Amino acid sequence: MLSFVTSCVIKRAYFFHPSALVYLGIEYKIWAIFKRGFTRLCKVLLMKIKKSHCVWMGMDTYVTYVYVKSNLDEYIHMVAAEFPPIVHSDSCQDHKGCAEDWAVVWWNSMGQLLLDGSNPWCLNEAINRFKGLQFGWVGMDCKRHMFSNIMNLNKPLAHSHQFITCGKDHLVHKIIPM
Repeated sequence: MLSFVTSCVIKRAYFFHPSALVYLGIEYKIWAIFKRGFTRLCKVLLMKIKKSHCVWMGMDTYVTYVYVKSNLDEYIHMVAAEFPPIVHSDSCQDHKGCAEDWAVVWWNSMGQLLLDGSNPWCLNEAINRFKGLQFGWVGMDCKRHMFSNIMNLNKPLAHSHQFITCGKDHLVHKIIPM
């Protein structure tokens, strides 16, 4: 019966606030629901968390959420401000112009998308939007090379996902004993 309820909750996870999923995972000792809730919780802005959400998820989870979220926000600021250095293709004609335009496009697009105060984009959506922009003097081969070597590996997204996973795994072992 519990596995049926778990599968129903997981299939309809978006009907629940992430803090409710965390609460259900803790209350019924279901790792899958807790992990899904915590992962979704890390996408919620800190200002959107109300006192009732804090009560539902418990103090340990809330403190970990604040720690993870603040570090992720700082990491996103670094990703937006520090463009990955361009690696030119063999056919690049203008290394200087290419590198300058790469830096300008990165700052003007990723900076704007990730640091927008009213509507910040998540890393995955921002990178997908970035790929469709005009790049000025950045050659097609350089652009293709950068996307295949840096952007397609999606290192920023992988780092943030790894950080969230470490936080939720720590909580699972602490809050939901085997």
